[in-house]
Amino acid sequence: MTRYLLITILIISFFLRVFRLDYPKAYIFDEVYHGFTAKEYLKGSKDAWNPWAVSPNGVAYEWLHPPISKEIMTLSMFLLKSTDPWAFRLPGAILGVVSIFLVFKIGILLFKK
Repeated sequence: MTRYLLITILIISFFLRVFRLDYPKAYIFDEVYHGFTAKEYLKGSKDAWNPWAVSPNGVAYEWLHPPISKEIMTLSMFLLKSTDPWAFRLPGAILGVVSIFLVFKIGILLFKK
């Protein structure tokens, strides 16, 4: 019973996260840093790694945090052969579903029921 409930929750969660993942087309919130920098990594821009590089208007290179999240976004765009917003948002959506599974497993370990 619990297994079917978990699978149902994960399927619904995945659907709700990927439905309209491409909307809006413009950068939102911190995508002006992370999404933009991931696209620059994909293009092979050396400015994305340079803390003194001048960014285009409306966006900025993000070099303050470790680059793993931007590298995962870049890998997603590379594998999907797309630079559309859904391509760099997909890893975050998948991680959201995985986190639900992990919290469930932790709950099972803690409460044994």
